[in-house]
Amino acid sequence: MLRLLAVLAATLALSGCSFLVEMILFNNSDARIEVCNLNQTVPTCEIIEPKSSRKILLTGDKPDPSITYSIKGSGEERTYRFVFEPYPAQASEIYCQGFFMKRCDIPLQYEPDGLLYWAGKDQVLPVERFPAQPPGFPVSPGE
Repeated sequence: MLRLLAVLAATLALSGCSFLVEMILFNNSDARIEVCNLNQTVPTCEIIEPKSSRKILLTGDKPDPSITYSIKGSGEERTYRFVFEPYPAQASEIYCQGFFMKRCDIPLQYEPDGLLYWAGKDQVLPVERFPAQPPGFPVSPGE
């Protein structure tokens, strides 16, 4: 039992308290979209098929108080710039991982009109009725 506690304590000490925050983005459009994290020196991009979701990293290696992404779909590329409240204010109660170092994703939904909505703390994606939006949401391209 003592060994088990020692291993557990060492594991927690080595893992530290920091973790990577992600958003889970649901593409509620009929077009395939490509989402690129522009807060990284070499932007990373993810393809999201229509009516499906994907996790996207919310951090980058370029210091900036806002988060910047490009979303390309149907031949058009748009840039989105937004700021989240300090974690975990907008994190979902549903999209969580881990036990000791529990981390919950921030759920967003991309709509056919090009707006990004916060999906809420306790709703499963896709969302039909959005909760009251936090400051800065919904996000329009170019803001």
